[in-house]
Amino acid sequence: MKAWDVLKGGGRINTVFFTEGLDADYVRRALIDHDGYDPRITVREGTGPAEVGDERRHAARKKDPGWTR
Repeated sequence: MKAWDVLKGGGRINTVFFTEGLDADYVRRALIDHDGYDPRITVREGTGPAEVGDERRHAARKKDPGWTR
């Protein structure tokens, strides 16, 4: 899986994960067309949870190794 940062208005609003080998345009279109994201978003390659700094995600993984969200 590959991490992508979703940006809008100059800031990151989410980090999403897609299969390796996809380009930024494909990821952006999928987020807009399939997931209902605002068309004004941009995407860039991300590094995943460590870059996001989401402590809840890390805590949940420690509790339940099968947790995938």
